[in-house]
Amino acid sequence: NAIKSVPKFAEPKVAVGVLVENTGEGELFLNSFDSARKAGVSPGKFCVFTTSAAVIDQLAPSKVKVIYLSELTRVGSFVPTEMRRHFLQAWLAFAVSFSQAKFMWQSPGTLWFERPDNIANDNPQVEVLWAYKGRNDARAAPFFASYDFFTVTSGERAVHLMHEIVLHFDLVL
Repeated sequence: NAIKSVPKFAEPKVAVGVLVENTGEGELFLNSFDSARKAGVSPGKFCVFTTSAAVIDQLAPSKVKVIYLSELTRVGSFVPTEMRRHFLQAWLAFAVSFSQAKFMWQSPGTLWFERPDNIANDNPQVEVLWAYKGRNDARAAPFFASYDFFTVTSGERAVHLMHEIVLHFDLVL
């Protein structure tokens, strides 16, 4: 039910989703959001997913849509944090694309120098698009440009790919 409330825009526009699991990532996201605002991106473009009540309080002043997934708070708590994060991100990407919303998923620390619609539409018509530079890199923000995002369309093949990634996540890892 929470996924039904994600922002949806008509083609060729995209919403921007981000998984924020703690206040440290929340701080990174607020910096990212500030860079997006400077690039002319509206707060209504963003949708933060979290399993942390502290993140909701932290992001409240930003006016960004926050979806609290309290039911997932303990999901994967027995695996390493990074593995849990990757699984939640894949599951959210599947659920959002299945709901027919086109999202560009970012890491909490992504710096925006261009509008997400322009980035997504500057590439050839593809069903999925991955790009990465910066996370866990010693040269990452605040010293150099950092971005980590992917876009999944709501096309049948793209939704099927995300479904298979979730079903066979152990093979992905």
